[in-house]
Amino acid sequence: WWAAEWHNADLAAHGLDTLIDEVAYTSDLPHSKPHPSVFLEVASRLDVEPDACVMVGDRMVDDISGALGVSMRAVWKKNDYPWPRPEHIVPTATITHLAELPLLLRSWGGT
Repeated sequence: WWAAEWHNADLAAHGLDTLIDEVAYTSDLPHSKPHPSVFLEVASRLDVEPDACVMVGDRMVDDISGALGVSMRAVWKKNDYPWPRPEHIVPTATITHLAELPLLLRSWGGT
């Protein structure tokens, strides 16, 4: 569990903070991922349908499964953590480094 300040600093350090329109940290919400309300909250804040959103996460069950469950595109950032990786959960895309994200988003028509 990371505090929002840590996440924000990590995004800024990678130059990704300018690419992100909205974030929701479970530390600030009544439920934790993969509860659908976490993902739907972001779509609501953006005033878009969930399928217009992209979730980037490093946990297959909490992040990827949760996003896919509400029809968001889900990008898994590969890692060596011992978290479960069920084979039935298939991310929309996989990246190894956050630096790959801008190119991926542009390939999907994002800016």
